[in-house]
Amino acid sequence: MYSECCGMEEKVISLEQARWRKTGRDLRRKLGEFAEESQFIEESGKAQDYYFASLDEDLIDDDFTMERCFEWFIFDYRMKGDKTLSKVYSELPDISFHEKVLLADWINSRISLYEVIKVFPKKSLIIKDIVSGQNLHVRDASVATEVEVGNILLMRVLKVGQEYEFSTSGLALPAASKPFLIIKIHDDVQELYNKNKLQVPMAWEKYLHARSHIINSWVIDIGLYSGLPDNRGNSRDKEMNLNIFKLTEYDVDLLLKNIARYISFKSTESSGLNSDSRVMREKYQGKLIGKKAIKKAGSNLQKLNVHEGFQWEREIYSEVAEQLVEILHKQGYDPSQQEGAVRMWFDFCSKEKPVFRKASTWSVALVYAVARLGLDKGVHQNTLAKEYGVASSTISNNFRSLCRALDLVAFDRRYFTQDSPLIELKKVDPLLAEILENLRL
Repeated sequence: MYSECCGMEEKVISLEQARWRKTGRDLRRKLGEFAEESQFIEESGKAQDYYFASLDEDLIDDDFTMERCFEWFIFDYRMKGDKTLSKVYSELPDISFHEKVLLADWINSRISLYEVIKVFPKKSLIIKDIVSGQNLHVRDASVATEVEVGNILLMRVLKVGQEYEFSTSGLALPAASKPFLIIKIHDDVQELYNKNKLQVPMAWEKYLHARSHIINSWVIDIGLYSGLPDNRGNSRDKEMNLNIFKLTEYDVDLLLKNIARYISFKSTESSGLNSDSRVMREKYQGKLIGKKAIKKAGSNLQKLNVHEGFQWEREIYSEVAEQLVEILHKQGYDPSQQEGAVRMWFDFCSKEKPVFRKASTWSVALVYAVARLGLDKGVHQNTLAKEYGVASSTISNNFRSLCRALDLVAFDRRYFTQDSPLIELKKVDPLLAEILENLRL
């Protein structure tokens, strides 16, 4: 058993990977803070009751167990609406692009059982899922110091940029526990399949999602009675004789083959050497994200007439539109781009009917929204605030209101009038293109 650690820093890492690591650390903290909000108190209580129902009562007040329960609540427990808390958080309008990319993987992460294959002392380790056979190279200096080859780990692994990290504290068991755990999974899978009268194999990820708390209870039972020290360093009084579960490699293979009759395993990307597609993705992502995707046509452009084709319910709404066009025209946006921005404002007014006094509070927020539609990170709220005399907090609040009301996504086809750079990206990395295409602002 061990606590979360960020791992030992290599002497040289890319700036991009350093950003992913920092985002990962911050995102774990934000998810924890989000889970502690008052709106989730009732759901958290239900989750704890469900989680602890399969555990020894003496463990319920244990800090280590509470920590694991809290992590399970964030990633695995389905609240009202059949969504996990991590999924709910991923749908918030004001999270960053890097957080969205991480969460696209994290919300599907599952606790699983891994065998330690190789240890790089004080740096990292290679682990293998004892059922699916998936290999992962995980960066964690603390774990790499405490475990040995052959140990079985109950952990959740999270992808962070091009690396993998453990989610939080985990459980380590002796190598002798592997046959026992495979037998338990074999019997549990078979029972679930027959009980639910399934006709097709279950997905391994779905099985882990549904039974993670049960698998956790098996592992804790082994930890309690295997002679291993607990998370406080105290020795256990009782022992489980794991030698009675000794199986030959042939026996284990037969069990795994039988499990495969009831479970399907989707191939997942390992953490080995970079593939060509991954290299191309990084190359293309570097060109796309943080660069100006919005092309401006320069000077000698016409200004859009905001009264042609738009019937404004209030005079101040049209005043905002006029200010918006004036700013965009000066910045070199062509009439079609101006029209896309004005249509965004018109749709928002038609839906929300906002009430305000100063037109610039919205026109400047719309300028920022236009930049964000094209993932143009060269436009900053603070700069706009100083230039137009509008509080940056007002720009931020109004921008979030636009995003929520219109469900804005990157390169939104309703308002982004140029050719989307995602067309080319789809040829290189369809998955990344799909993430960006559905990237809520």
